[in-house]
Amino acid sequence: MHSKTVHSNLISVSLHLCGKYIFFTLSITFWKFFLLKSLVFRYIKKCARIEKGAQNPGHEIAGTIHVKHVYEIAKEKKKEPFNEYIGLREICRMIVSTSKSMGIQVISARNL
Repeated sequence: MHSKTVHSNLISVSLHLCGKYIFFTLSITFWKFFLLKSLVFRYIKKCARIEKGAQNPGHEIAGTIHVKHVYEIAKEKKKEPFNEYIGLREICRMIVSTSKSMGIQVISARNL
């Protein structure tokens, strides 16, 4: 059996000769790692000063955060490469829905 392999940074090509059969293998490997520096639930728990969310979200409130906290978390989240084209308002909505699913109430100046 005779084989030949050509490697580059992203593409690996292999040619295997075995008798009257030729095996051709093309594998494209593209790995790009992004380091996500902000995990929203950690920021929410830190702002609410709790260690874990509610056991029954929607029925009990584990803590509260202010809209200003949501805005600051959204500004940090916007710096990530996946969220740079999403508007700040949509990111704030995602953070509010995440906090609701954790049992954390978002309050504004009107609610005080």
